[in-house]
Amino acid sequence: FPVTIANKPKLDYYNDVLKASNGHTITTIAAFYNMSAVTLNRILMIEKVIRKTGREYSVMAKYQAEGIAKPVKFKYVNKDGKECTKNDLRWTEMGHALIHEKIKSAISVGALVQVKGRYHISQKWYDNYINERKLKLSQNA
Repeated sequence: FPVTIANKPKLDYYNDVLKASNGHTITTIAAFYNMSAVTLNRILMIEKVIRKTGREYSVMAKYQAEGIAKPVKFKYVNKDGKECTKNDLRWTEMGHALIHEKIKSAISVGALVQVKGRYHISQKWYDNYINERKLKLSQNA
């Protein structure tokens, strides 16, 4: 919509919301879309938004300068009573908006299907995706 004096306050509000620095966990965002954090992380890895290194996720280089997520370090005590630290991603509103677009895209291509009110990755779609990756890798070898 065109920027006018009448809608400038609304535009400023939306820009402020998108720039907000408070972060959401992937679990909170996934719950908003009726899916598990595991499912949402898989979609974001397939879409090359995040990657998994060991037991932690990080934002891919393409998105690092866009302010979609920030790593947050926290301490915890493991099952052996040892104090440890771990990095977790906190997603900004801008990141949430990107996730929303990726989810819409995944639904439109049949990658996400709804079963009993929750979204899951379609097994048929996932099998095709894996087979295409294997084929691509074998062609590059």
